[in-house]
Amino acid sequence: MSLPNIEPHMRATPGALPRTTLQREDAPLAARRSPDLSNCFMLHGAAQSLAATGVHKPLFQDSTHALTGCCDTVLGALDPDWAAAPLLVGAMPFDRDAPCWLYQPQTMHTIDSLLAPKAAGCAPAGGDSAQVQAVPDRRSYQDMVRQATARLGNGTAEALRKVVLARSLEISRTTPFDLRRLLRHLMNDASITTYCLPLPGPARHAAASHLVGATPELLITRRGKNIKSLPLAGSLPKQANPMLDQAATRRLLQSAKDLQEHRVVVEFIADLLNPLCANLAVPAHPSLCSTASMWHLGTHINGTLKHPDDLATSSSLALAARLQPTPALCGAPRDAALTLIRQLEPFERGFYGGTAGWSDNTGDGSWYVAIRCAEIQGPRARLFAGAGIMHDSSPAAEADETAAKFSAMLRALELEGLELFPTLGNTASR
Repeated sequence: MSLPNIEPHMRATPGALPRTTLQREDAPLAARRSPDLSNCFMLHGAAQSLAATGVHKPLFQDSTHALTGCCDTVLGALDPDWAAAPLLVGAMPFDRDAPCWLYQPQTMHTIDSLLAPKAAGCAPAGGDSAQVQAVPDRRSYQDMVRQATARLGNGTAEALRKVVLARSLEISRTTPFDLRRLLRHLMNDASITTYCLPLPGPARHAAASHLVGATPELLITRRGKNIKSLPLAGSLPKQANPMLDQAATRRLLQSAKDLQEHRVVVEFIADLLNPLCANLAVPAHPSLCSTASMWHLGTHINGTLKHPDDLATSSSLALAARLQPTPALCGAPRDAALTLIRQLEPFERGFYGGTAGWSDNTGDGSWYVAIRCAEIQGPRARLFAGAGIMHDSSPAAEADETAAKFSAMLRALELEGLELFPTLGNTASR
């Protein structure tokens, strides 16, 4: 496949889109004006950069379960002659029975042109008051963890081994959030991939809604016959004091709870990828991965596909649909964990915990786990964060972990400190 105006990036890795942004032949003209972000899709990280607006052609809006049987048909429906390139972009939701949102974009952009400030500039967020409600509040979340631990590890083969329980923060203020400003703030952390996805279905006169986040976790990437996955599970907040931070990393690497939690995720991914691969390399032990605010246990999984030309089973789209959601965001066994999540969590996750990414018509592409994110619509934001629960989890420690995971998005929204308010009660203001 020949894509327009793509230059190789010297740090591009197998399965990753070249670092230089995909753009149309008329991008110099598009760069002279700020594109409308109401239908903006973006991925930006160390390995790749992709920015698009508009919908040229909807491709799939059924469930992930349905998608697993027709990925070749969906990719075959891409318009190969469209100037913006034959790319599918979008997301699959956390719930495999909920509708996906996959489409061919209308216009490709450079990141710089997409995020260029409007002529009037961007007013800082800090001067605006904000209301926040934790759903659930800290005490209720800790009760959820206690209920989950009572259900974990009963000794049977079918026993629930792990479940991931999430919280949300619902934030509202008087003026709309500036999407460009938010994305530029998130991009300051070079260790993550910033993403933005237009959410389908707002009312005609409602403000556009987006899922915006900064994920450190690669679900799957494919280039030709080579695939790669980087599952993360087992986490600790970073410490400001270097000595305390070093001690925290040692605890994480030696934590039986975190190592077992991580092992569950790696085994799940390896078991699903192995039948499709001629070889699959899975390190015996995890390594440390970090973002600006968190330490994670991560395992770099690399494989070679047996049949890379089989788009129905071995395209990046098919691989993502096969894996999603992993135990890193759901639990294990997957169906039992999903059942408990539906029973305990007081909200629908939507695309949080799902996957966002792209695939081209040859099957190459990259898909990232949709975490560290918020739904943004006008002056409202709903943030999400979760923690992996094992039989020996501490309710207080898991609540602390979710608060730490909120911090990156709160800083990007210029609302530092709000992650502390849910410890005081159900609602707070700043």
